[in-house]
Amino acid sequence: MGISTRAAGWAAALVLTFVLEGCNSSASIEPTELTDEQAYALAKETYRQYLEVFASLTHNPNQPSDLLATVVSGEALAAEIEGYEQFQGRGSSLVGSPTLRSVQALGLTRVSRDLADVQLAICLDYSRVEQVGADGKRRALRPDSPLVSKSVTVRVDSERGNFLTHTKNGGTYCAN
Repeated sequence: MGISTRAAGWAAALVLTFVLEGCNSSASIEPTELTDEQAYALAKETYRQYLEVFASLTHNPNQPSDLLATVVSGEALAAEIEGYEQFQGRGSSLVGSPTLRSVQALGLTRVSRDLADVQLAICLDYSRVEQVGADGKRRALRPDSPLVSKSVTVRVDSERGNFLTHTKNGGTYCAN
């Protein structure tokens, strides 16, 4: 065997060793710490995604409630599914989507380096949302009070994804 053949063999063995060592389950990569700023930004983005799913479901109520599980979990998921199924049962749909007027940070509870529960204050404007009844008639969804304040909690988890876990209507988050 020539020197170049042996060198190529050793190089291949060395590369294979590095590849196998990289695939070894004992090689651990520490998750990077999630900063507060990143957690807040991810929570806000998750809520925006929730609003997109909400609009999709209420514009076409023939869709399965499973779509909610892509952005909602825990106690909030059960409540959202129940509300959506009641909405489906009425045979109505919505035209337009609520406008997210403001999102403010209320607090952050750190669970671990890469996991946090983020509380947000939300102000939604429903002034451009109409409900279409089963009879086809349109009416303003919230004619007397189009602004809705709510607080939400988003579980920000860099490993499993981010989910809305708690929603509570009320508050003064829409006050100017």
